[in-house]
Amino acid sequence: MNTNKLREILNQRGSSIATRISSPWGLITELAAYGQCYDYIEYLAEYAPLQVEDFENLARACELHGMGSILKVDFQNRAWV
Repeated sequence: MNTNKLREILNQRGSSIATRISSPWGLITELAAYGQCYDYIEYLAEYAPLQVEDFENLARACELHGMGSILKVDFQNRAWV
């Protein structure tokens, strides 16, 4: 199992840098990861459509580059998610 780098930063009371995306494309996640300056990516499902498969691809792209991922769910659909 891979270590959760974001969890390690939080446990050490460190600071982290993130970016928000609203595109479900894994390519956008990979492009943000190539810069190696973000600890995690936050996907805003409030402002863009999301399917479960899309988030799986985003999470997979983050894992490949050693980044964390956070999903901010849509307020109206929070019960379903």
